[in-house]
Amino acid sequence: MRMRAKRPFRTGFLLLLITMSGLGACSRATPLCAYGDALAKQANLTQASDAYAQAQRNDEGDCADDGLEEVADDMAAARAGDAKGRAALRAGDTAAAKAAFESSLKIDRGDPVAIVELQRIGSTVPSAAPTPPPLVVTAARPSGTLAWTGITIALVMSILTAVAWWRLRRHVRAVDERWERSDRNREYKYDRASRPLDDASSQLRDLTEQLKQARTRQDQLDGKIGTFATEVSEVRSALSQLTTISTRQKAALGGTMRDTASLRAELKAVAAESALQRRQLETLASLMIDGRPRFRTERFGPKPKLEDDRD
Repeated sequence: MRMRAKRPFRTGFLLLLITMSGLGACSRATPLCAYGDALAKQANLTQASDAYAQAQRNDEGDCADDGLEEVADDMAAARAGDAKGRAALRAGDTAAAKAAFESSLKIDRGDPVAIVELQRIGSTVPSAAPTPPPLVVTAARPSGTLAWTGITIALVMSILTAVAWWRLRRHVRAVDERWERSDRNREYKYDRASRPLDDASSQLRDLTEQLKQARTRQDQLDGKIGTFATEVSEVRSALSQLTTISTRQKAALGGTMRDTASLRAELKAVAAESALQRRQLETLASLMIDGRPRFRTERFGPKPKLEDDRD
């Protein structure tokens, strides 16, 4: 574990050595860029742009391009100040025009527009700073010692690069092996963990199917319940109709019973009268059988008396 922990540090240290060697071999002098920087600080933008252009031609690096961009921005700012000064002159504001031209000269001491305009309005032109002498750069041929030094540095860099590449390959291969082992372990753990999930999913599917069947049966029962409710409502309506009919029949039966009672009373009266008549007929019949034709009868009175019985 300790050796594995040190491998990335060793590889990074070798890469750092290679980078530092490359920077040392690739570092070069930039005298024209330095000369242009000095001119730009003194606001001599024209000479500074020439120095940067020469440095760009001599391939001194990015400093020449950056210097040209900064000089171009400063010149644009000076031109903008000139435009503001001319606008102020047209408006008759001499003080504002003087301030604008002087600010342009602070940015670019060789601004011809600002110099001419300040002289025309009778203002004093600030004196320019002394320009540094031109820098002459001569390309020196490398000596034999420098050539052998460069070759040695190139060989050392190649060896270090090969060693670093070899160690990096070993490290990457070890990392790949560890990743493969971890992937296998992860897949094994995933398989072990996925089995209960698969079982749970199958149980869930079964429960879902049972729930669907239960819902189907519930729908069927709901339909049957609806049919039964309809039948119950029909039976209730029939019962209400029967109740109405029975009520009517009870009323009719009550009238019939009252009529029967009156008929019974009438029949009793007729029966009583017929019984009375029957008794009278029996009495007459008994008298006729005894041979006593003369008698006095009293309606509903006592036993009749014969005339022969008076003597």
